[in-house]
Amino acid sequence: MDFRYKLRRLTDKEIYDIGVTMPYDKRLLFEYRIVCCKNHEIYIPSLAKVMYETTFIEKLVKNNELNYIINNIEAIIGDSILSKEELLKYLNCNKDKLNDDILNKIYHSISNCIFKNSSNPTYFYDLLESICEKEKVTLLNIQNKIAGSYSKIYQIGNTILKVGDRRGYFFILDNSYILLPQYRGYVDKYYVEITDCLDTSEKFTDEDVYSVYKALREEGVLWLDPKANNLARINERALNNQKERNYHKDYLGIMPNLNHQHNELQVGDLVVIDLDLLINENDLRLKKSLERRINSSIVKKTREYEKRYQYEREGKVYEKRFKR
Repeated sequence: MDFRYKLRRLTDKEIYDIGVTMPYDKRLLFEYRIVCCKNHEIYIPSLAKVMYETTFIEKLVKNNELNYIINNIEAIIGDSILSKEELLKYLNCNKDKLNDDILNKIYHSISNCIFKNSSNPTYFYDLLESICEKEKVTLLNIQNKIAGSYSKIYQIGNTILKVGDRRGYFFILDNSYILLPQYRGYVDKYYVEITDCLDTSEKFTDEDVYSVYKALREEGVLWLDPKANNLARINERALNNQKERNYHKDYLGIMPNLNHQHNELQVGDLVVIDLDLLINENDLRLKKSLERRINSSIVKKTREYEKRYQYEREGKVYEKRFKR
């Protein structure tokens, strides 16, 4: 029987046992490098038993193949290490067995994965290192969070890092109900925001969202993205940081607001954690411009909240009407 035909009939386990060394496509392997006993490499195109990259890494982790991972570290981490959560957890559990050279390659791979094609990779690597130092963790502790509309979101210890494209509108109107970030601005070609991590697991109701919308409106702020997943309850750590950051708002792109009532937040109060769409209620031209870029269902929800707010302001009872 032809040797190539035999290889095509191998199971995933058999392929793994004789040595699959590296994935060539980051989603799907159409080609394996099979290393035979005499170190003779044979390339098999369109292998019938196709193994996903994640499956291959799961096998390495499950079988505790640390030496194999170390010897092939660059090929295994590839250019999408942040999507390989099981691998990161495994490396983190075994970080004491990794030498500085291996750790360096992993950390730089993570940094390059977040800030792709940056003109100043050293700056961003140092930025990540400074967050890790403050949080007393390593970059192996980084977690992918659910991405927002404009940014990818990462958690490092108790710090959230948001990285995205430049905003169509950067500034925020000051108010009492936002989570003030440690840093918010443009670096190189990226929008970067560094802020406190809050618990986002709580499921907020429509009434919760409206209560924040109404509180913002009473301070002259239009919130154009009123969604439950843009809210969280402020914790003690973030609240203490909030008090310190009140003195540096101008550096965060936060504009003065004459209607700002300076209501003091308490632990457990709801705050807006996505700061992209908080504008002056009188800036109708900007409102119209931004609404063109927002999902129509969110625009509809905002108009519903606004109608209710205006009704209540006039002392009327608002009743939501449902279409038949």
